[in-house]
Amino acid sequence: MTSVDRIKHICKEKKIPVSKLEKDCGFGNGYLNSLAKGTLPADRLFKVAHYLGVSMEYLQYGATGPTIEQVNNLAAKLQKLERECGPAALAYVCGYFESYLDGYMKGARTGQGEAVAEAKELFKDRPDLLDRLFPAEVADHAES
Repeated sequence: MTSVDRIKHICKEKKIPVSKLEKDCGFGNGYLNSLAKGTLPADRLFKVAHYLGVSMEYLQYGATGPTIEQVNNLAAKLQKLERECGPAALAYVCGYFESYLDGYMKGARTGQGEAVAEAKELFKDRPDLLDRLFPAEVADHAES
């Protein structure tokens, strides 16, 4: 499935006419159908992903990456963490996320329960940070 196929599929699910998406994103009428390879330039892919509320990675590869709302929620949590615990705690957490996201992008993510278990192991010396970032997940998987 190409990026254009995924876009059309999402539009159909959300009952958004493709022509409306094209107009709202500033593309010419019929733009998506004119793409011979079914891929968009990065700047246009970004506009469409933002418009549809999905990640660029999903549109490109079909992988389920975080939505824009999830990214914004994470950013807010990280800002709160820095305010409450200081920049050193933020650097510690960002180091974890960098390694986690690297694995995620390589297809290594296997599931929420396992992700929380992995986070618990990596944060074993800083349980206060784990509680602040994943309170519900930690409670749900407390003894798993």
